[in-house]
Amino acid sequence: MPDPQKMDKERKVVSKKILSLTLEIIYLLTGEDYTVVKKAFGEHTTTTSHPQVSKVCRGSDDPGMEDSPISVIDSEDNNNKILEVTNKIIELLTEEVPIRCQDVAVYFSMEEWKYL
Repeated sequence: MPDPQKMDKERKVVSKKILSLTLEIIYLLTGEDYTVVKKAFGEHTTTTSHPQVSKVCRGSDDPGMEDSPISVIDSEDNNNKILEVTNKIIELLTEEVPIRCQDVAVYFSMEEWKYL
């Protein structure tokens, strides 16, 4: 029988990795950094249960001067990086590793991958 504490710890680790990768995708799409602020249970000031996310500006220290996002949305290299990060999230969620051979993709679970 699986250990519930170990499973909960693993779930938290995967959740943190997915959140970090999601913030990386947001940066790649907008050129802006964001940070998540975790609040203690019952500390929410709004009716939603979502964590507070705040923007971290790069560049000028002058609060009156708005930073313009890096124009990276159309970059082919940037699109490939977004695809790569998205695949990492899918791997974490499904515990499968994609392998491509021309136009064919085969997905293996982590357990199956160990046998290969």
